[in-house]
Amino acid sequence: MWENFGDYLMRLISFVDLKNEFNANLDNNLDHWLKCVKKFSFEEDHNIKKNFISTKYHSEISNDFEEADFDELLNYFKSPNVLPALIVIPDSRYIAKNLIELVEKIIEINSLNCKIQCINSNWNDPINDGLNRLTLNGLLNESEIRKRNSIIFKVNRGEVVTKSPIGYKIGSEGNLVIDESHQDVVRKIFSLYTGIEVDQFNQIRRKLGIRRISDYLNAEGIRTKNGNTWSPSSVDVVLKNRTYTGIYKRSGIIITNNHPVLISEDIFQKAQNIRASRNIFKSPRENRLIFKKGLIKCGICFRNMNFKNIFRIWENISGYSRKKNYRYYYCFSISCSGKNINNIRFEILFEEISKQIRKIVKGYKKSFNKKLVYWEFPKDDKFDEKKKILEKNFLNTLRDVSKGKLSVDNLRNYIERLNNMEKSFSKEQTINLESIYSELQNLDFKNEEKIFYFINNLTNLISIKNNSVRINIKKPIVFDS
Repeated sequence: MWENFGDYLMRLISFVDLKNEFNANLDNNLDHWLKCVKKFSFEEDHNIKKNFISTKYHSEISNDFEEADFDELLNYFKSPNVLPALIVIPDSRYIAKNLIELVEKIIEINSLNCKIQCINSNWNDPINDGLNRLTLNGLLNESEIRKRNSIIFKVNRGEVVTKSPIGYKIGSEGNLVIDESHQDVVRKIFSLYTGIEVDQFNQIRRKLGIRRISDYLNAEGIRTKNGNTWSPSSVDVVLKNRTYTGIYKRSGIIITNNHPVLISEDIFQKAQNIRASRNIFKSPRENRLIFKKGLIKCGICFRNMNFKNIFRIWENISGYSRKKNYRYYYCFSISCSGKNINNIRFEILFEEISKQIRKIVKGYKKSFNKKLVYWEFPKDDKFDEKKKILEKNFLNTLRDVSKGKLSVDNLRNYIERLNNMEKSFSKEQTINLESIYSELQNLDFKNEEKIFYFINNLTNLISIKNNSVRINIKKPIVFDS
């Protein structure tokens, strides 16, 4: 991307968007920013070409600055006579309001063969800076930023800002030192797991899994740092902790040879290889569709009915094993117990509700001929869940980008999907009669999820009494076409 960049490495463009960050003392802030830019250019031997500023205080801009928003900044570099340059900003807040906008703008800057750097921050890289100042939805508050700055200051000095792992304790200077009362436990765990002698700890001459190791430690009366018994997960926490190799990692900062080593790099890597080979990926749990809470009512006692999933295995006359899954809605209240047990098979209930809604919708279709009939639905129940998963994956990938493991271009797909999700959400809020009628015309259990979406949002109440189903649906909005 940076071919022959050495020819124009000295070019520097400053940019700052003050529309959101400042509302007072503009002159003082601009003067301070200009001094920072000049100091940086002098120390790094750069040549200042332009100082761009985007502000709502048009009359107060000095002759040292040219007014330009971000789009105008990009257009400046698109001119055939302008060479790429290093763009400097105070920190990520002066170019973006949230992390998604920040990544979009960095991708655009990279596409012009330019680089961007923060010069008034502990984090020169704008992505690292953004992770410590921005969220997906906006800015972090100042107290949180100060807290993170304090953590970075301590981490850079090798000080521990979290609890020390078993085998270590925090020394008088805030760094990690070996805890003699627990160091042998760590060596024993790695020895038992890898089958390699670790400082004469290999009492069992074969490798053990994490469950067997936890059982062994508990049988020996060995406890965790907090005095609890060992579990497979607590053993695994020890095995995957690189701190034991003398490396301290926190807030994107990695310091090697930071503290005394308990486990050599070779043995630690051997343990990771074993962990990777034994990692069992469980198939995802089948999505279980049920009606929203409080929708299904008992027609006898008028209490909420409960969903129950019963899995049965039996042998037929020929001796072959058979299995079947039964889904029911039950009323467990005392008034419905005994002879008045009120229950219904899920499949029967689902089909009956769908038929009744189809009949009601057909009646609306006939009554309101040539009129626009629709319902306003809230967003899909799973919308938030899907969005959270996508946002989590975006943040994880962004952290990998900040560590240099991936390119910022790897985030393009996430941004596109997040933007499309917001657009599709707005489109799904209104469902017309034709769409519902079309979906319910041919009842298809393969399309259960969408039919459930209609049922959960169309109906106010579903009453069950002795296998009889009654429903009440919301009134539609009707307009003349």
